[in-house]
Amino acid sequence: MTDPEKTTRILFKSFWATIVVIAGGTLALLGAALVQTRDVSKAPRQVVETPSFDPQIPDEIEIPGTVLQRIFVRASSQASEITIEMLDRILDSVFDPVYEAVPAYVNFHYSVRGQYTELFGASGIIESAIKRRVFDGFDERLDAAMNEIDLIFSQAFNRSVQDQLAAEIPVAWRGARMSEATQAVIRDAQYRMRYTLPVGSFVAATGGFASAKLAAAIAAKVATKVIAKTAVGVAVKGTGIGGGAATGAAIGAFLGPVGAGVGGVVGGAVAWFAVDSAIVLIDDLWNREEFENDLRGMIDEERHILRDILGAATHQKVEAAKNFTISERLEQ
Repeated sequence: MTDPEKTTRILFKSFWATIVVIAGGTLALLGAALVQTRDVSKAPRQVVETPSFDPQIPDEIEIPGTVLQRIFVRASSQASEITIEMLDRILDSVFDPVYEAVPAYVNFHYSVRGQYTELFGASGIIESAIKRRVFDGFDERLDAAMNEIDLIFSQAFNRSVQDQLAAEIPVAWRGARMSEATQAVIRDAQYRMRYTLPVGSFVAATGGFASAKLAAAIAAKVATKVIAKTAVGVAVKGTGIGGGAATGAAIGAFLGPVGAGVGGVVGGAVAWFAVDSAIVLIDDLWNREEFENDLRGMIDEERHILRDILGAATHQKVEAAKNFTISERLEQ
């Protein structure tokens, strides 16, 4: 065998020997890895859990007084904002019938009967007419509205308190109940917000806002307008009544002196009412729209005053929440 052939054969055997060694090593490594994997899977597992706020769930949850105080103040502020946003809608139910009754009172105003009632009637009679014709049922609607305001505030306060308590209590403690002392403080605060600080009491303390008071305020303004208009009527009657009396006297003269006197009285009275009717008619044609707008404006002013009072009544609940005495309750 020549040297080149021998060299080739040696290289051929070395190549395949290397391949066999590499393959054997690879199989050995795969076998070792498989055995190790089985051993790991059989070993006991250790689970690392994220620690909770407190792994020991208490039987009762005691909310500190300072936390409850903060919750109550925030809840009352939120309830006040919600309630004030709804005041206009609530007042609509109180005042809409008042505005709807304005045209009927304007018709009464522009009548001879209405003119005499407003001119010669005592102030109480004018107020009674306005109250009966414009503010019928007002007091009952206002009472219902104030009760609704108290209810809205109370419900909003309770919701806010519950939401804030849920945020204060850790999730792991949600199954535990609050202590009797904490529950007593919460119930006390809810009761105060609902019953011991009613809006109606605050309104009454400011002087009240009944229909009689509204009617009196508007009657005074209406009377001012009537007096100004009456001055014009008196000037016209000065000439009109004299002419009417003279005409009546001339007609009654056919019946003698007595007839002349009676005729003069009758003629003067007819002239008086004729002038009144003419003044009312002219005033109606010229000033009805202005008078109706003025009347609505007077009602608007009283509504704005009432809204401010109701807003202040809700704010006083917030101030009361800031002054709750909580520590004494928790110590009982």
